[in-house]
Amino acid sequence: MAELIEQTTPRARKEYRCNLCGCTIHKGEKHICQRCKDEGRIYSFRTHIACMDITNKLDMDMSELDEDSFSDGFDDYFRERYADEDGELPEHLWNMNRDEQVRMLLKDLNLGKYTVRLEEGVWLAPWEGDPGRTVIVDYAKRFRSEKNANEALNAARLYRPFKDAVITIKLK
Repeated sequence: MAELIEQTTPRARKEYRCNLCGCTIHKGEKHICQRCKDEGRIYSFRTHIACMDITNKLDMDMSELDEDSFSDGFDDYFRERYADEDGELPEHLWNMNRDEQVRMLLKDLNLGKYTVRLEEGVWLAPWEGDPGRTVIVDYAKRFRSEKNANEALNAARLYRPFKDAVITIKLK
């Protein structure tokens, strides 16, 4: 099983291929770069921020995820969400590339407005950890209700006390 060494959000110095959707990460575009180690081999896993957000929103298991399984899961969910009563997607959706579809779905799913600030400048993140944390508020895990955010905070407190933690509301 791959071990995550570090995760960064650099601007691409050149074009890369997203390891999830297969589309281009354009030069200058911010993206997620994970340095991983698997059986002694160190490699980089690069993905669009939107694609990583989709995996979190759809509860996809990152340890078993590759481009094919991401595409299959994404296609199934996209069709289920946007198909008409005959099970067909409207033509304008078929004409979208994968990157446009991912961004559209993410915009539709990103309804959560509550976040958990664990301490000053540190938020609860949607990835694994003890608990998963981020210093970039835009990558913080979003919750649809204050109750869900409180449940997540209580689960995080099983690892550390986080005495100054607060539930925050994103108004935008």
